[in-house]
Amino acid sequence: MFATTCASKKEGYIMGTVIIIAVAITFLTAIFTGGYNDKPSVK
Repeated sequence: MFATTCASKKEGYIMGTVIIIAVAITFLTAIFTGGYNDKPSVK
């Protein structure tokens, strides 16, 4: 996968954390925006 040099390992860790942060942001936005699609019904 990654080469054994220090620079490529560092880039691999950075890419991994960027991907994890991006997934977390999209998941949170999906949670927060999912509840606002329905109109509030007053009974």
